[in-house]
Amino acid sequence: MNIIEIINDLQLTVGDSRRMACPVCHTKNTFTITNNMGKIIWNCYKAGCSVSGGTRTQLTADDIRKSLGSVAEETHVSTFSKPDWFVRDDAKIRDFCDQWELDPQDLGLLYDVKEHRVVFPVVHNGVTVDATGRSPISLWSTHERRYILANR
Repeated sequence: MNIIEIINDLQLTVGDSRRMACPVCHTKNTFTITNNMGKIIWNCYKAGCSVSGGTRTQLTADDIRKSLGSVAEETHVSTFSKPDWFVRDDAKIRDFCDQWELDPQDLGLLYDVKEHRVVFPVVHNGVTVDATGRSPISLWSTHERRYILANR
């Protein structure tokens, strides 16, 4: 039986280790196999035996959740409150949308008056849960850029 077959038969979960007789030199309790976050490592500790190695295995979703502990608990969906300075102003974002061939109406794009940026709503199951922005300043004229940066 080869070492990979032994590993597969043991079905070690993340964090598990086994100590046993070495499959090569057959010395009792000198061979260990450990699953360290999907990396399977093995080694024989007998001085005259050179068996050692490692391989990777896929982690299951449960393995990942277990390794994260309480961080992986399901989070509740918080409501997103659109700031008053996120407004619909297609004229302000027209050049940006034209450059990237975006339809501001289809995407529900907004303009952030405070930060002078295009706002992309993040929608999950039909509900806006967040938003992210992209500054179109590089698309504006030098005069507009200077004015905006000077008045921040």
